Amino acid sequence: MYTAFDQFKQRLLNRRLKRESAKESAPEALSAFSAFLLGAVSKCIATSLTYPAIRCKVMIQAADEDEDGIEQAPLKNEKTVLGAIYAIWKREGPLGFYKGLQAQILKTVLSSALLLMIKEKITKTTWVLMIALRKFLFISRTRLKNA
Repeated sequence: MYTAFDQFKQRLLNRRLKRESAKESAPEALSAFSAFLLGAVSKCIATSLTYPAIRCKVMIQAADEDEDGIEQAPLKNEKTVLGAIYAIWKREGPLGFYKGLQAQILKTVLSSALLLMIKEKITKTTWVLMIALRKFLFISRTRLKNA
């Protein structure tokens, strides 16, 4: 998710830099809304790519919990990754790997988007404070030397 977010962020900032090249001021941070949208999009992409593995993990865990059931032979095959993949493919087809994806996205996208938005704002504020502190210390040193 963070890789996708950083890639989208760099492309957006580079595009803004090309548009504002005459002004000679490079955009250093995203707006809160842009960070929120990029965070949501990157989380959707990351979740969509990793969801089949998550679904297999859940199937393996479900097979462990149902170990005391009547159908022991099929469940033993589902305790491995390949067994889970085969079981999902056989029962539900290729779309079975994405069963429940909508609920997972609804659950995680909002929190991740908010997290990345807050991270961008904290990063921007930290840089501003560090630059202000550096300027203050530089001015104070110059005044001390002149006194």
